[in-house]
Amino acid sequence: TEGITITCPRKFPLGSFVVWNGKSFVCQDRTSPRFDDRFDVYVKDWKEAKRLGLKRDQKLDVYQILKKKGGAGK
Repeated sequence: TEGITITCPRKFPLGSFVVWNGKSFVCQDRTSPRFDDRFDVYVKDWKEAKRLGLKRDQKLDVYQILKKKGGAGK
């Protein structure tokens, strides 16, 4: 979904939250192994993707939601 989905390297679990330029995204897909050091923001319009272009050396914050062991109430 545009404005929500980001493709992440395999070291980040699906469902991780990524903050880039003050916008929050959810890791919902994986990059190809050959691009496993990159993130890719989903944009549905080709012209918008070209306008955004390739960004290098960007600061991203990645947050992982950890599940408690033992289930609810334990």
